[in-house]
Amino acid sequence: MEAGVVVDAEVRAQLVAAVGSVAGLVDELAGVVASPSAAGAPYRLPDADADPLQELSEACLDGLGVLARVEAATAAAKVQLVAAYAEAAAVLEGPPASAYEASAREVSRVAEVACVLTIGERAASALLGEAHALIGWISPTGRCYPAEHPDREPPLWPPGCLPATDSTLEQAILARLAA
Repeated sequence: MEAGVVVDAEVRAQLVAAVGSVAGLVDELAGVVASPSAAGAPYRLPDADADPLQELSEACLDGLGVLARVEAATAAAKVQLVAAYAEAAAVLEGPPASAYEASAREVSRVAEVACVLTIGERAASALLGEAHALIGWISPTGRCYPAEHPDREPPLWPPGCLPATDSTLEQAILARLAA
């Protein structure tokens, strides 16, 4: 089996999962807006004297909460789709013959994304750059660039870089806290 087929299947599975999460959240939002009392929030007690305006107010807040999650899931799906498009287009085009051709292809990809999303080319270029940084990508020559994740490890300082003893201020604060 070729590597392209495996990558294609993996990317498709990720895209289907991202779109599926958006669809699930949209269904949840529709349920919250359609019938707030049927949403089954645990803090709501069935009451014959329930205030319909209060129910509407709570339904609106619940809907806004779900909508925020929908927007986040949509943004994640958009980034995945943009990264997959850029990678697929680069593989389809093959290696560029010159630096000019590589630049022209990149401009073409930016223009296509800008047109589809009806945004400016500067925003589309930034979106492509962010998608590459978040997802990682494979260049037309086959070189794999991993996603840029922040380093969660604490920095290791070289010996002698940090003071061995507490400063006067630290000693004063520790003495004040101990008292």
